[in-house]
Amino acid sequence: MVAGTVAASALLASLQIEYSDSWFYDIRFWSPILSCVGLGVAFAIHYLEHDRSWVPNGVLLFYWLFFIVIHGVELRSSVDLHDHKHRLPRLVVVACVEAAGIFVFLLQLMVPRKKGPYALVGEDEVENECPSETANIFSRLTFEWMTVMMKQGYNKFLTEEDLWNLRKIDTTRATGDQFTEAWEKELQKEKPSIWIALIKAFGAPYGRGSLYKIGNDVLAFVQPQLLRLLITFVSSHNSNNPQPVVRGVFIALAMFGSSVVQTLCLHQYFQHAFETGMRIKSSLTAAIYKKSMRLSNEGRASKTTGDIVNLQAVDTQRLQGKL
Repeated sequence: MVAGTVAASALLASLQIEYSDSWFYDIRFWSPILSCVGLGVAFAIHYLEHDRSWVPNGVLLFYWLFFIVIHGVELRSSVDLHDHKHRLPRLVVVACVEAAGIFVFLLQLMVPRKKGPYALVGEDEVENECPSETANIFSRLTFEWMTVMMKQGYNKFLTEEDLWNLRKIDTTRATGDQFTEAWEKELQKEKPSIWIALIKAFGAPYGRGSLYKIGNDVLAFVQPQLLRLLITFVSSHNSNNPQPVVRGVFIALAMFGSSVVQTLCLHQYFQHAFETGMRIKSSLTAAIYKKSMRLSNEGRASKTTGDIVNLQAVDTQRLQGKL
């Protein structure tokens, strides 16, 4: 299907040569050419990752989404320009490209995958695995992978047996190893800092969450500007020079889209913050437990069992709460 889309884009470029005398300087000629290049790269990535990954490539999913939007606008322009009267082949090709893009996008988004012969060793499917391990980018952004658990919780009281296993990156073994590696490197300095070790071990996910928070704050300033434009649009219809109705529609859609994206960014920020706090707590608890098992007699005499339990339960919880 991707190869067919490439062929349709190439045909669109050749039709533009026929319809335009100065086709070399026409963006409508170069746009299909660049689209062919992008589709070639997308086809190569699809081929390489198909038998190697459970999860569809997030970059490719966004590529196909933007591909559908851009060619949808092009299709609408062809209809407005009455290409069905003068340039019917071009309209048909544009419609075919749009349909192929929609088909490939839905195929990548909805069809479940199975590991092929080139799958990495140790990545076999496990029983009661958390769905977020194999969820695509849109499912993670919208928390659609939680739907199964939400439906089950609506129908009956959930018990421990109904819950999924932890993700591999959230297990105590994984978080403990990450913190231990960062802390051992920090101990080689003259003044080691536990905060620097925590940032090195778990700072990347929290940094991504900060980007979501920045996006949420930026969109908070966009909403009032869109509201100002909407008020101006409504006021113009009480004057002699009313603005086009399509402008009001676009403003309303922009307000709706910004609200959805703002909510999405805020929830993703909290998700990353809670996950980072959980990993910090589990890694520190594991590190304190390992240290308590290696204490000398003098060390055991200076620290009671209650002090060690407080370090594991109370102090680690305080560090988690600071996030």
